Amino acid sequence: MMLQLLKSACCRAPYAARQSNRHCIAKMASSTAAVDAGVKRLYVLDMMPFVYKSLPRSKADAEGSTPSKLLTAGGERGPVYELMDLFIHLLKRKEAPPTHMAVVVDAPGKTPRHKQWEYYKSNRPEPSDQVKNVVGTILGLVEAIGVPVLCVPGVEADDVVASLAARAANDGFEVLIISPDKDFYQLLCPGISILRSPMHEAKPYTAEDFEAEFDLPDPRLYIDVTALAGHRSDNIPGVKGIGTATALKLVQQVGTIENILKLFPLIEEFPRCYEPPEVVNQGKVCSTSQAAVLQSKDGQAAAKLAKDLVTLVTDLKHPPVK
Repeated sequence: MMLQLLKSACCRAPYAARQSNRHCIAKMASSTAAVDAGVKRLYVLDMMPFVYKSLPRSKADAEGSTPSKLLTAGGERGPVYELMDLFIHLLKRKEAPPTHMAVVVDAPGKTPRHKQWEYYKSNRPEPSDQVKNVVGTILGLVEAIGVPVLCVPGVEADDVVASLAARAANDGFEVLIISPDKDFYQLLCPGISILRSPMHEAKPYTAEDFEAEFDLPDPRLYIDVTALAGHRSDNIPGVKGIGTATALKLVQQVGTIENILKLFPLIEEFPRCYEPPEVVNQGKVCSTSQAAVLQSKDGQAAAKLAKDLVTLVTDLKHPPVK
């Protein structure tokens, strides 16, 4: 089968029981667009953001929806229909179509990041029965097509995506991560790109696009920007008093968090904020109060912890893509 991936090290997601209407779309596996000769191209779909995006936005919407059903004769559209529409759209892409594909979801339970920071993602509610039903149904349909679902207990889906992408790129694949999650920016390189809004974007987001948008020479520096500013959706506070604009300016002018923490203790003259001699841009990098926080033990500890938390794991052990 054209869409394949060795999956012996992974498990099916233990969500609600799959339903029996898989045969509706099994034939789609054979309709993928012609693939460039000799090109190996892996699509990795980060499923959960699209699941939540597909759910009703209001109580009224929720009361009028039936999320576990496909399009019916009466014209009903629910989250499962929306997600399968997305999935089939990916399979039928004419520009850089996939030769290999995998869908990645989170397994229930905690991960090592929860041990590092007890409040990690504590702002997120437990998945509702509606979410579990949608996930169970969509994964059953995806597996019916022949595309594996990767779900590793104790490991976040983002780390599974990151490790799979890094391994495949190293093995000569072109990798396209399908996700709106900016955490994946840190993975961008010549072999890895991102499709952030697959139903509306034709051109993937690349390392060159990242450099043009953020004026940073290396996408891995996005880790440092996020760590300084914090990550609200994951409940990672970052460094107190430093927002995204200041974090970006600091990283643009000074570099990594390690560089920043090494240089800021050298400040001798307040209120002037330290600026390295090699910096071409003149003017303060940050305010006096922000510099003081970066000099403090609490500020430095917060920066280091946040960087550990937002850095994706790219060396999980798993079978090669074949």
